[in-house]
Amino acid sequence: MKGFFYPKSIVVIGVSDKPKNMGRMIVYNLIHKGFTGQVHAVGPHGGTVLGRPVRKNVKDIQFPLDMAVILTPAAIAVEMVRECGEAGIRRIVIESAGFSEFSDDRKGLEEELSAIAKEFGIRFIGPNCIGVFNTDNGLATSFVLTTSDFGKGDVSIVAQSGGMAMTYMESLEFNGVNFNKVTSIGNKLNVDESDLLDYLVNEDERTRIICMYLEGIKNGRRLMQIARQSKKPIIVHKSGVGRAGAATAASHTAAMSTDNRVVNAAFRQAGIIRVHMTSQMVDFVKIFELPPMKGRNLAIVSRSGGHAVIAADTAEHFGFEFPSFPPEELAKINEHVRGGVINLRNPLDLGDLFDLSVYESIARMVLSNENMHGMVLAHAYGKADREESRQFLRVVKELSIKYQKPVALCLMIDDQEASYLKQN
Repeated sequence: MKGFFYPKSIVVIGVSDKPKNMGRMIVYNLIHKGFTGQVHAVGPHGGTVLGRPVRKNVKDIQFPLDMAVILTPAAIAVEMVRECGEAGIRRIVIESAGFSEFSDDRKGLEEELSAIAKEFGIRFIGPNCIGVFNTDNGLATSFVLTTSDFGKGDVSIVAQSGGMAMTYMESLEFNGVNFNKVTSIGNKLNVDESDLLDYLVNEDERTRIICMYLEGIKNGRRLMQIARQSKKPIIVHKSGVGRAGAATAASHTAAMSTDNRVVNAAFRQAGIIRVHMTSQMVDFVKIFELPPMKGRNLAIVSRSGGHAVIAADTAEHFGFEFPSFPPEELAKINEHVRGGVINLRNPLDLGDLFDLSVYESIARMVLSNENMHGMVLAHAYGKADREESRQFLRVVKELSIKYQKPVALCLMIDDQEASYLKQN
């Protein structure tokens, strides 16, 4: 599988100089994402694209080729796979649609693809996909224009739907989380979700968190065996559970749905986290991006008494405990109390204490305390103290990293400020 993510040379097949040509867009994305390898182009009319020559045949390229990306009509894609095999290419991404997801009559084309792949020892992703991304080397084989400057992260995505792959990428980016590798597998005729999960779990050191979107599961037993042995968290959005969803999945990626109860039971046994919407996926990723909580001892610090009560009720329901703060530390906080109405204990209602420098001291006290394993911080602010509060939250983040303890924020702010914080 590594060959799909770290090729040194790529040929894109199905390229022309027409502005709306999707093969041209793949070449554009590779160039503008800074792909570190060579990029070659093949198309029936030749010419040039983005300053690069377009060859009429793969055999006309006088350089070693590690991987091909094919985006042509389905029948021609089959011919191109054979041409790639004859040229010695053993890794192919087939982005062409119009196979069994379109009509049962097209299954013969898929059988031809499989036979050619077996003949030449080719592994291929697809068909009917948007390809592969890798932020390590600027690999971006999508025919969809990608304008974002993706940062390098440790979250990798495997998605049966190209649209969902893009949705996860954009949602993570909006929430300040960078990804590492993304694979759109489409009809998964050759390489499937288990092949990629095995690589990401057992071989890829750059991946720490794995997200998957699946409409059907090809080899459930193998998938669960890999997941059960994984030390990396695996979060799966399994769709196609209702009759309408299953029918749509069949026409979308030729996916066979799996009984929902069986999926739930298998996921629980394998330690897979199942989600049902993109926002849940993002939430779990953000949780796993935090330092791990090494115990049940939790500090709750809140600017509002009501929020402190609600947080305490919820945390206690899930088995967290609230050890007392050291008396000497409470004495330091008490020096700043104005009206004498704060009950200094854990959970801590800050009451009439509005000095953010004192808030920083409290956060430092909590996170440096060996008996505390994490903190819930509830805070509210508006335009008047926005910059001061932003600085305070930056300090809290630094303390969380320094002491390797998670901090869960509960912020009462407007949507504009929430967007700013997610991206900063």
